[in-house]
Amino acid sequence: ITAAYGQYLPKRFLAAPTYGTVNIHPSLLPRWRGASPVQRSLEAGDNPVGVTVLFTVSKMDAGPIISQKEETIDENETATNLLPHLF
Repeated sequence: ITAAYGQYLPKRFLAAPTYGTVNIHPSLLPRWRGASPVQRSLEAGDNPVGVTVLFTVSKMDAGPIISQKEETIDENETATNLLPHLF
């Protein structure tokens, strides 16, 4: 399981687990792939926001989605407070 890793994982690492590698991503994919998804989501005014659990593949935040959870936020929410909550 990875979270906030921010780099591509080697293919040999992705192939090692029998059932795959899982990533926890603090946004409702596919909208905010890559770095700083919480900050970009807040800048865009997204509401709800959320977290996505997905299988890790060779492309950044592009694997099949396992589950998503939406969260309605206050209009004054900050990335500093929201990021730990989503993880």
